[in-house]
Amino acid sequence: MVVTLRQPSSAGKERSKKKIVRKKLKQEVIDLILKEPFEPLGEDDEEEVLDMSKPYRECHAKTRAVLEALAEFDADIIRQYRAKGYAEVDVPVTDADDSDEKS
Repeated sequence: MVVTLRQPSSAGKERSKKKIVRKKLKQEVIDLILKEPFEPLGEDDEEEVLDMSKPYRECHAKTRAVLEALAEFDADIIRQYRAKGYAEVDVPVTDADDSDEKS
């Protein structure tokens, strides 16, 4: 799953560097996902989608993409947990975040 993050314009501010850090999920989070995983959506009725207005169809497509990404994320966590006994996620951090953790 690819997630794109956008930073607000920082005119005149020092830019902090971003990096990706792999972090182990807490067992409580894994337990919640195992108990109630986000399920993939069923197929859309083509006629219903065609009857939607264009703006509604666009919104529907974006919403569907987000929901499918959530289902994929949960499925990945479950696969990792079953294979390794734990699960990890990639978390973007900035230099400021990194220095906060060290202090």
